[in-house]
Amino acid sequence: MNARTLLLTTPTGLLVGLLTGLLSGCAGQGSYTGELAASANSRMSALRVRTEMGFAQQAFDAGRLDRVEERVAEALSIDPEAAAAHVMLARISIERGRLAAAGTAAEQAVAIDPSNAEAAYVLGLVRERAGDHEGALNAFTRAVELDPEDAHAVIAVAETLEVLGRSPEAASALANWPGHKYHPGALQFLGQLMFAHDEPELAVSWLEDARLLAPEDAGILEDLALAYIAVGRDRDAEALLRDLRARAASAGDSDGLRPDVLLQHAVCLERLGRDIEARDTYEALAGAADSPSLQARCWSSIGRLSVNLSDASRVREAASRLVGLQPDDADGYMLWAMYYGAIGNVERARQSIEHAVGLATNEQDITAMRTILEQLRTDALTEVPTDG
Repeated sequence: MNARTLLLTTPTGLLVGLLTGLLSGCAGQGSYTGELAASANSRMSALRVRTEMGFAQQAFDAGRLDRVEERVAEALSIDPEAAAAHVMLARISIERGRLAAAGTAAEQAVAIDPSNAEAAYVLGLVRERAGDHEGALNAFTRAVELDPEDAHAVIAVAETLEVLGRSPEAASALANWPGHKYHPGALQFLGQLMFAHDEPELAVSWLEDARLLAPEDAGILEDLALAYIAVGRDRDAEALLRDLRARAASAGDSDGLRPDVLLQHAVCLERLGRDIEARDTYEALAGAADSPSLQARCWSSIGRLSVNLSDASRVREAASRLVGLQPDDADGYMLWAMYYGAIGNVERARQSIEHAVGLATNEQDITAMRTILEQLRTDALTEVPTDG
């Protein structure tokens, strides 16, 4: 029986029932179709947002902030509630130094998606930049709770605890994090914490572990060298620092080390009895240093090493430089005394020591200077041309 025959032979009441069921079925199918369409549109919007944010991340990594802003604006036009877009907006604002705008964007991202670990982390960055370290700690801690494997957040928690003077908690936060054994940055920071708090042996242990994971990382190698010096492993330290300086020189950087590390290399060379190399290193640092106090320290060491090397002309140069940098300090005049003693001008040596005694503040130094002065007073004066 075909459909037409069925309609013709079906009783009226049954026919009404069939039509009613058919119509209600059509209505239900239309509702279902609408839901499918809405779901498809939602998925399409989410895909478009992810695409825009992918391009935004690439632009951010390349430092093209204007391009990032364009992509973020497009993503927010598609979905104003896209938490990832607000997070990126916060990051852009941080880079541009607009902390108020960064805070607003980060807080909005957290409000939209409280489970977003990156939003919590970026909010911590904003609070840290604003000097709110307690607030930053809360945000970083929340980020770790949401994503326990995020090394950046874990290290941020430790660094903030250290800033707040809670060093034991900072060390525990890192040491108790299961991932620290496989993260050179975490191991390096543990080493730095130990070094800063007079635990150089522990610092060496952590930093050697970090070196195994990142053998070419200059920052880790510099920290390890300083730790080696602190525990008396001068030869190990010098080998590391020499290698770093050679590597930097081959890359076109004449010194290659941070000033504090270059200074320690000079100290290390001096302790190993390599006076000429130590003096050369002090001279390189003195020529590059911006700080007058660091320059003065270098010239003081240059003068002292030149005395050991019996290089009177370099003692004279060091004395002149040091007095020029620190005319109210005794060290430069003591170098002048050593120079005059080296050339046999006892009277000028005596005068320089008297001047140094008048400027010295350390009682032990004053006593030593007076002892030398008394010895000079008993010596016969030598007639030689007076220099300087």
